[in-house]
Amino acid sequence: MNVKIPDASMKFILFAGLTFMAALAIAGQPKPVAHKFDEFEIEGDRYGSFRSQALRTKAERVKKRMLVERGKRLILIGYNAQISQVSSPWRNNVAEEFRWLLGHAPSIGSPTILDGGLREKESIEVWIAAKTADDPQPSPEYERSEKIECPAVELSAMPFQYEEKTIDFKINFQPGLEKDIRWRVVGGDIIKRSADGITVKETNGPGSRVTAFLEVPEMPMPCTNRFSSEAFFRVEPVFIDEFGTLPNGDLRARMDNFLVELQNNPQDQGVVHIYSGRDRGGRDAIARERLFRNHIRFRRFPADRITVVMAGSREEFETSLWRVVPGSDPPKPKPTLDKRFVVNTP
Repeated sequence: MNVKIPDASMKFILFAGLTFMAALAIAGQPKPVAHKFDEFEIEGDRYGSFRSQALRTKAERVKKRMLVERGKRLILIGYNAQISQVSSPWRNNVAEEFRWLLGHAPSIGSPTILDGGLREKESIEVWIAAKTADDPQPSPEYERSEKIECPAVELSAMPFQYEEKTIDFKINFQPGLEKDIRWRVVGGDIIKRSADGITVKETNGPGSRVTAFLEVPEMPMPCTNRFSSEAFFRVEPVFIDEFGTLPNGDLRARMDNFLVELQNNPQDQGVVHIYSGRDRGGRDAIARERLFRNHIRFRRFPADRITVVMAGSREEFETSLWRVVPGSDPPKPKPTLDKRFVVNTP
């Protein structure tokens, strides 16, 4: 006896079969995994490292790669040093601070920040993964129970005093470490000592370097008991930042950082060097000059404190930011190409 299957039932059976086959196909595919893009240690003190051009270059490389890896996510794993100073409330995970360098470009999105635990030195791993991939597993070198926190000691150089030609080195540490501290200076003479630091007089002329060395005998083992800080008896411009083509939001963030730097040094002037690139730099340089001036106006920053200079041409389109201290000459442009070799030069 023949039984006729209603059309609706046939459609359901066909749909269920196709769904089952699709599920089998998906199950047979390997699951996406995260791939490590970079790994590096934070050399020296953290504050100095995150202002260095080397770390900024790494951040730029990550941003360029994320433009290629569209639709994927960025994962940053930060490792703390096994031996470190007592944690401060403001001391974020090192990966959080690197994320700040990346800015707010759309290709970056909201990176996943992971605490990787402890290694010999502070370090960062940069991973790129598909949306459905699992987070990579951290690879610490020490157990968290092996962390050694040393008493905090901060040694820093205060701004150069132009009239007196001196620099102050200040110390800040926990009570009980002040006993028998010892100072040594290279590049200047100690003319004053106090409980919180020393004053050093210039001896080698303008632009010379001075390094202060501090020994704290009461520091417990295995913590380091020697610290140093260097400064310059400056009369030359202070380099702030340099960058090429950037997303609009990132570019404005760099401009804001520059304005904050000038705001924190109200006696100084700002200088912006804009270099056209070989391929289409002439028109890009003019557009950037216009954007910079408009941004200064938008932020209501005193325009007379910033000089924008069309500084010539380089291989790549670049902008350099400088802070000029009182008594110093403005930075000299350093082009690498004659303008006649640049396409679209006005």
